[in-house]
Amino acid sequence: MATFTYVPDRPATETSAPRVDVALLANYEQRNIRGINPFRDNWDLSFSVRSTADAEAILNFFSARNGIEAFEWTTPFGETGQFVALDWRASLDSCNLRTVSAKFELTYLPDQTNVVTPSPSATTFTWIPDFVADFERKSNTKQAVFGDGYSQRIAFGINQQNEQWSLEFKNRTNTERDEIRGFLRQMRGQSVFSWTNPITSVVNKFICNEWTTTFDNHNNNTISATFQRRFEP
Repeated sequence: MATFTYVPDRPATETSAPRVDVALLANYEQRNIRGINPFRDNWDLSFSVRSTADAEAILNFFSARNGIEAFEWTTPFGETGQFVALDWRASLDSCNLRTVSAKFELTYLPDQTNVVTPSPSATTFTWIPDFVADFERKSNTKQAVFGDGYSQRIAFGINQQNEQWSLEFKNRTNTERDEIRGFLRQMRGQSVFSWTNPITSVVNKFICNEWTTTFDNHNNNTISATFQRRFEP
């Protein structure tokens, strides 16, 4: 197994989206994790101001694997796992300096070092997001269109209004970053958790099926997450 050892620039951003299949039941939805790899983790990376030899070595590493063969890489978060380079490109900065950009995708291989996701332990999200926190609501309706152009809409399901929050957690230490990111990974977009609505101070249930984590610089991180309210037991 080849190992990628070049250190990317900062900031470096990881985008996470759990692999979850959703089945709509009578009064709630059932969510099941799909596949051996529970996450779609993608890293957008840049390697700037590299010598010609260094840039060519990075490009040759990717080309030799052709977006198929996995390699071992330790992320800026200190997690070692298996990744595939989905795409890569280079730009000429000057006569002797180049920038290489690439996207890495997390994969799982038997009998190799894989990123471990612990089982859910906590059930309440307690970290305070930055403000302003944005939220939106959309009516959950079905529409019937008749031949004369008349349409009729009815409310659909037990959750008749979809509530979604867009949250940011800026300037967080590595420790707090790992706590927030670890909590969301434990939930895996499958398990609901409790979170207090900052406007009403009412505790409701939510899931998070998409978030990004950016390592801005030393001990300084940003997490962006989308919380969706769920109405279920």
